[in-house]
Amino acid sequence: LVSYYELEANGNDSHWSNNCTEANTTYVTWKIANACSFNGSTSSMRTSAISLAAGNSPYTINFWVKLNAEITTGNWWIMNCNPDATLQDTFYAVTYNYNWWTRRLNYEHYYTWPETYYSLTYNVTLGTANWNMVTLVYSWTWMTMYFNWTSVSSWWWTGVYWFNASPTYQNWLTIWSLYFLSWFASRSNAIIDEVGF
Repeated sequence: LVSYYELEANGNDSHWSNNCTEANTTYVTWKIANACSFNGSTSSMRTSAISLAAGNSPYTINFWVKLNAEITTGNWWIMNCNPDATLQDTFYAVTYNYNWWTRRLNYEHYYTWPETYYSLTYNVTLGTANWNMVTLVYSWTWMTMYFNWTSVSSWWWTGVYWFNASPTYQNWLTIWSLYFLSWFASRSNAIIDEVGF
């Protein structure tokens, strides 16, 4: 276990290693005791440092999510970790987006140069009524997305992106938005709980 965010009253890591700094979040009684609610416009949560798996090392990410409002355009970032200042960068991206009247979860992992990326998508409307558990597994030669304990997308789809992502803020994990070059974007209007890495 690298980090575990119970999100009972703050963004502290129950593993005592990677506490988050947050702004404009609220805590509500939801999935397991409390959960953290983000407003989609000013809420933010991020670590000052975190040591996640780099390169093609295996890892698992797990969390509960319930929307405050359904997405109607663009992307909401669920979490991201941007690359470091070397060409051996690693980039994690989990998003929920509106894609031509279809809503979907996207999970991407980038590393090395040129940017080798691995991507999974799952068409699903999260809605505002239910809690959903999302689990993402990366294991050297395979990626799997689980939605409510069921494998919904699993393959090894690979591409090369000939652009070196901006070398800033590796090991700064951002939850429920994108943090890039000193600003937040694509903030989610949703509630999250029990986030584990």
